[in-house]
Amino acid sequence: MLLALSGVVPAHAADPTPGVITVAAFLYLPGDTEVPELPLVVEQGASLTFTSADTVGGFHSIVSEDLRADATPLFWAGQIGPGQVSEVNGVPGLEPGTYRFYCSNHPDMNGLLAVAPA
Repeated sequence: MLLALSGVVPAHAADPTPGVITVAAFLYLPGDTEVPELPLVVEQGASLTFTSADTVGGFHSIVSEDLRADATPLFWAGQIGPGQVSEVNGVPGLEPGTYRFYCSNHPDMNGLLAVAPA
């Protein structure tokens, strides 16, 4: 039996730290497959924010290669332009594992999202 003392919250009850991914110069940072030394890792249940710092690439998006049974992506963020920010939908519900994603406007832009167990 776990007892919580007044003002003390068990570590497992805390919300996971949100993640941030930025697109710049046609690269997802962190997480781009061209830059494997900068992995994109979020803890299971965490949210992920997508920002654009790309001043030459136009609009970018994030679309999971893996699909649900209804043929929709497991996670996605709509197209954003320079200076814009969007939540990546579906990330908090992902199971631990590694997921590939791409930009719908630039199919050569690819990334990997690793979801670590909470």
